[in-house]
Amino acid sequence: MFSLILLALFCLVFPVFLIWLTNRYPFFKKVGAIVLAYATGIIIANVGLMPRASDAYREVTIGQDRPYIPKTEAVEMVAAGTISHSDFRYNSIAVVQDSMQSALVLLAIPLILFSLNVRRWLRFSGKGFLSMLLALVSVMVIVATGYLIFRNSIDDADKIGGMLIGLYTGGSVNLASIALALKVDPNAFIMTNTYDMIVGAIVIMFFITAGPAFFRLFLPPFKAPAAADGDS
Repeated sequence: MFSLILLALFCLVFPVFLIWLTNRYPFFKKVGAIVLAYATGIIIANVGLMPRASDAYREVTIGQDRPYIPKTEAVEMVAAGTISHSDFRYNSIAVVQDSMQSALVLLAIPLILFSLNVRRWLRFSGKGFLSMLLALVSVMVIVATGYLIFRNSIDDADKIGGMLIGLYTGGSVNLASIALALKVDPNAFIMTNTYDMIVGAIVIMFFITAGPAFFRLFLPPFKAPAAADGDS
């Protein structure tokens, strides 16, 4: 129980530490708190600090579309020899992770909305809505095409496609929400987000280096409207 409390505290405090780290040191600010968080998670998962689930445990969780086994059922399965004591510890950690993820997603959505500048958003709402509509159409077309191509070679391609649509229309919060709703395998969730970060980093590097010169070849320069009084 004490170790689970420490795990919960770590999940709550460590992101705060990463934010402080990125604000304190320019190098870490360039890397970004999200990348540091994923890198830390990958390291912890691969150095043996956390127990690993057996194939039998995966069969009764992922195979049955559930993130963990209820405690009473898990105790009975350990007694019957269906899963091991290591699986039981892994299941306890999965309970904590699933509970915290569910709660933090609910907190993240209003926190994002708190930073919304409604007055500025309304000023750009016309073209912004058109851009959003075009983005939605392009995302659906690309994801649907990818699903048709890779559906026979990628497990749960339909769920991954749903997560990607959520990711590219609403960010990582939508990705996590859809993953919870579809009961996606945590490994698939992490890999999807990780690959998106890798590809996204390449795209961002293009946008901040050669991208502006490339797009100026056929796009007009952006003209921002005059700022309204009291709007910043």
